[in-house]
Amino acid sequence: VDAQRSPRLKRRELGLELRWLDPRPQRPQHNRWALGSEAALAAAACRRWSRRRRDLTSWRRAQPDADALVPPQQPCLLLGLDGVLCGGAQGAEAAVAAAFALWPEAMDAAWGIELGEAGVRQSWVGYDWRNYVDGTSSRGSGPTSGPEWLLQKVQRLRSTCDAEWELVLLARLCVEEAAACRARRAEGRSGARPLTVGEIESSWADGFGLRETLLTRWQGDRHELATAMSVERERLGSARGSQDQSSFHLGILKAVHDAVKTGLVNESVYVVTSRDQSSAVMALQAAGRALEAIEPQATCPDHNGSWAGKDGWQLLCGLGTAEEKADALQAVCDIRAEGGEGMLVVDDSVAFLKVCSSRLRLGMARLHLAGWGHVSPGQWAAERAHLPRVCELADETSFSRMLRGNR
Repeated sequence: VDAQRSPRLKRRELGLELRWLDPRPQRPQHNRWALGSEAALAAAACRRWSRRRRDLTSWRRAQPDADALVPPQQPCLLLGLDGVLCGGAQGAEAAVAAAFALWPEAMDAAWGIELGEAGVRQSWVGYDWRNYVDGTSSRGSGPTSGPEWLLQKVQRLRSTCDAEWELVLLARLCVEEAAACRARRAEGRSGARPLTVGEIESSWADGFGLRETLLTRWQGDRHELATAMSVERERLGSARGSQDQSSFHLGILKAVHDAVKTGLVNESVYVVTSRDQSSAVMALQAAGRALEAIEPQATCPDHNGSWAGKDGWQLLCGLGTAEEKADALQAVCDIRAEGGEGMLVVDDSVAFLKVCSSRLRLGMARLHLAGWGHVSPGQWAAERAHLPRVCELADETSFSRMLRGNR
């Protein structure tokens, strides 16, 4: 049978066997007519999808924007009390009076200190040394107990503190430094001088600084100092009858009132302070009366009541450190807006703003430094390059511009 086969048939059979034994994949044999029909079907499907996509895009453009139908959330304002809303020297006066009440023997030396031993500057009183003596004599007949040089120096040290109770320690420190300077000069050391404001500021709260050292040396307690200062502040306020308008930043108060009235910010305005509740409430009530005095038609908020039907002030008091203030702000953000979105924070404490800027949970809050408050120029100059999120507001005009959203 093999002999009768043609050579062509033999070659074909041999090729089929070799292809069957070859493990390499063979190229499929397609029908060119089948390939053409499949390509035509694919092209038709693409054309149909393109038409449907154009129709869907046109329909979406014709629909109103869902985000535009939702009104934007009003920003929420958080302000510091001392320095931002309240100014004046009431804090320094209360701190000096509290120091006299706690340590009468040590503080009694303040009355015999001369200006050359006190470590004060002529620029603090308008370049006229007589203002120190005239101020002391005029205050001597009033409710304040303390020499003018001490009140001026403690007032200059306000930017050093995170809480007002620290001013009580600073008042005694200034007196002891001046007394030590007098003793050293009596021994013949003519170059002796007390610590300057800048030297006290640079070593006050860095690690175990002057603040902790003085608390340990004088066996002081934070709550005791805060209570003594609250008592003296209430006594001084009762003796004066009420706080005058010069102790408030009326332009800031008016800007806040107008922003709430026109709906630029939320009706709940949060206020953070290291004061106790009683002192902070009296300050906010006095601020409302001061604003009503310049705007008789204004309906001003009290500490927890109505502001033409609005919430008004929301007080966060008794916050003695920058970390405690940041915790309070974070608690407000957890309720109001996640991540601090829409929060406008205005305070004069560089330490507080530094803590806020370092927290991820406050990453969307807008931080502002109140340049009209108790701001330390040296501390702000040292930290400014490391706080890109903090925007400085120089005055009332920049504050109003920020509220209007132009900054």
